[in-house]
Order: sequence, then C-alpha cells, then structure tokens
Amino acid sequence: MSRERWPPLALALAVAAAVVGVLAAASPRAEAELQVGFYNATCPIAEGVVFAEMHAILHEDPTLAPSLLRMHYHDCFVQGCDASLLLDDAPGLRGEKNAKPNKNSVRGFEVIDAIKAAVEKECP
Repeated sequence: MSRERWPPLALALAVAAAVVGVLAAASPRAEAELQVGFYNATCPIAEGVVFAEMHAILHEDPTLAPSLLRMHYHDCFVQGCDASLLLDDAPGLRGEKNAKPNKNSVRGFEVIDAIKAAVEKECP
C-alpha cells in the first residue's frame, strides 16, 4: 500500500488555513445586540415613535422599505451591524455615508435622520 505525499505548497496552504481557522475562532468578538424594550426606562415611547414615523414614511413612499433593508445589508455585510453606514462627514474624516461604494447606491438616509429627529424631540 503506497502513501501519497502532499506537495510542499499544498501542505503549507493546509497548515496556513488551519492556523487562520484556529485564530479566527479564538479571536474576541463584540457582543452587541438589538433589544426590544432597550429604551423602556429612559424613553418608554421611543419604539412607538419609531413605529409611527416608519408607518407614515412607508405609507407615503412604499419603495423605501426595500431601500432600508438594503441599507441594513450594506451595513452588516462586512461584519458591521454598527450603523457606521449612517456616519456623516466630519472635519478631516469621511463618513461611510459618502464613501464610494455607498454614494448614489444606498438611499433612505433622510428617513433615518427624520426618525432620529422625531425620537429626540420626544426624548431629549
């Protein structure tokens, strides 16, 4: 019974893949999750305000629903889900909102800003 030997490059790639897999599995991860009722103590009407604003906005323009889902996808696809896509430009820093991949591609930012303003009006 003959045993085949792995070519050196294949063996090196297999070992490298195993090492990367172990390191990725062992690396610390952020554990931030959305939670229903998060603002119950500080702003009990926050979720109601968001719901009412979304209802009004989608009643006016139903095509924004898929756009907002797409925005969520763009934010989360690259291991984000941190709302960094909503960051505006600041002096010396370019926000993700105006980054090349998102410019003229993702829409609905004004909806998020309007909902945020409505929540801040009710719960300063």
